[in-house]
Amino acid sequence: MATGISNGRGPSTNDELQSLLVAARPFLRGDLAAVDPELPSLVSVLVSAGAGECYHKHGTFLAHLLDVYRILRLWGAPDAVTRCGLFHSSYSNSYVNLAIFEPDVSRVRVRAIVGAAAERLVHHFCVVPRQPLMHDDLHLRYTDAELRDHLAAAEASLQAARSGGGRPEDKAEPWRAKLRSLVP
Repeated sequence: MATGISNGRGPSTNDELQSLLVAARPFLRGDLAAVDPELPSLVSVLVSAGAGECYHKHGTFLAHLLDVYRILRLWGAPDAVTRCGLFHSSYSNSYVNLAIFEPDVSRVRVRAIVGAAAERLVHHFCVVPRQPLMHDDLHLRYTDAELRDHLAAAEASLQAARSGGGRPEDKAEPWRAKLRSLVP
């Protein structure tokens, strides 16, 4: 679902703004089924697991998960990514101890609920040691300029793949090789 936020700076035309407002309206009205017909059942699973009973940041863990989902959805992220956002810390993570599903016994259950691609992203999000990754690996092994260049190259590669003009997994791309050397 494209919403017009393609340049990272927000909508640039009236049509893009209207498109964004149309995409946001079901969220504003609480009409989750209009966002994704499966979203009410996904939220129900989170409620049953106790996500609405845990405090997180400025409200409940469930509210936080829905906020992340909404942002990703309005940005036009693929379904696997939006569902990852909805379940992103459900196995806990290196910063938050809020496991509503046990990673060693619940992965099959979560995979059946959100799909294999989304569950894989959820699991990675939860098990990656973010403190060392961010502070030791990214901070110490990337300059600001190199990180900006690599992010721009990654975006260009993604756009080329989407338009059929390139392979999304070209391992020869320098940004991809460096990132793979950093990620566990």
